[in-house]
Amino acid sequence: KLQGANGSTSMTSELSNILQVSSVKLIEVPSSTTPEIDVEPIDYALCKRCRKYPESTVDEPCVRCKRVLN
Repeated sequence: KLQGANGSTSMTSELSNILQVSSVKLIEVPSSTTPEIDVEPIDYALCKRCRKYPESTVDEPCVRCKRVLN
């Protein structure tokens, strides 16, 4: 059973790192239901360095990457 299946969206979870996606939202469903994975496009640009966090401008890394690079 996955922890945190409360419907909130996480951009920092290990699961989002494993799946290499920008965010993961876990939703608890009845145990008799077949598990599903829905993939949806995002409506914002991702950092070109980490491809995880939204970037502030098109040509700059996200805040997290700026901290790492400095």
